[in-house]
Amino acid sequence: MKIYNEVLICEDYSVLKSIIKVAKKHKSYPDRISKILKKNKIYIPTTAQIASIFSSQKMKIDESYFETIDTEEKAYFLGFLAADGSNFTPKNKISITLNSKDKEILKKFKIALKADKLITDKYQESGIKKTFNWYSTFTISNLKLSQDLLFHGICDRKSYYLKFPTTVPKDLIKHYIRGHFDGDGSIGYRMLPRIRTKSGVPIALIAIISTIDFIQSLVNFIYIETNIKMGIKYHPNKTHSYATLGGSLNIIQFMEWLYKDSTIYLQRKYKKYQEFKLIYQEYKYKLLFNRKIIQCSKEGAYITTFNSKEEASKILKLNMLGIYNNCTGRTKTSGKFVFCFEKNYKKI
Repeated sequence: MKIYNEVLICEDYSVLKSIIKVAKKHKSYPDRISKILKKNKIYIPTTAQIASIFSSQKMKIDESYFETIDTEEKAYFLGFLAADGSNFTPKNKISITLNSKDKEILKKFKIALKADKLITDKYQESGIKKTFNWYSTFTISNLKLSQDLLFHGICDRKSYYLKFPTTVPKDLIKHYIRGHFDGDGSIGYRMLPRIRTKSGVPIALIAIISTIDFIQSLVNFIYIETNIKMGIKYHPNKTHSYATLGGSLNIIQFMEWLYKDSTIYLQRKYKKYQEFKLIYQEYKYKLLFNRKIIQCSKEGAYITTFNSKEEASKILKLNMLGIYNNCTGRTKTSGKFVFCFEKNYKKI
């Protein structure tokens, strides 16, 4: 059982003024910290008391932010809200909840709106081992913002009624898609085992989920802009579908298009794409420069096999570029020999 330094916890709370922050610092649960504070007779304001303090102050916010979508940032956040946010129009309540590891986007959204509203953190316990994940929420209530989002298609139960945007300029649609991808898209990769390559072949998959109508329009737009044909898979509930994309070169081409000239994106997904891109480039490099080389006489008689053109060049003391050019058919011979890649060799 973990032993807590109750004196230090009480001192930290007096400075931080937040049970959640103290819990994070001591790697514990907020409930446990709260019990320790109460045991030591430390005053803890209730949630209602905290809410009343903030409600008594008029919140500062740029309520005309979504009036016109005319910047990359606005298009991105509109797409993000379309995917992973909510607009509860009966109460004019706009909210986004993310895993705390993606809290950076909430901070950027708060800055963009020039809002003085706090981002709140909470934890959710799960599993037999009682592990928990932290989640961050940014919520605002504003009639103007809510109505503007409704005009742009962010409605109640948007998960069932969302349509591809018609109020976003064509040159900004790409940024809207990137926001939607960061909110409700995924990219994953793994190494597929192969006999010829010890490390395997890198393969990746991209998926974006939304309504059937939205996904069909999304796939058509991407095909027109990039000539990349994404697949569509329908969800069993018959109201949602997935836009999917496989093939390493297709994915790299799509992601390069998506991130080109961008200044805002989710760092976690961007880093995962960069990781895959690097692994794929290393794989192609090894495939290109570590291919086995067959050495033959001018008459075509087999002589020996080298693991790479570097090895052939070193042993035979021949120019490596000359061997490579012979393998690719640019020259007829190299050093009075004929060379070819193993896969192109045919025994006489």
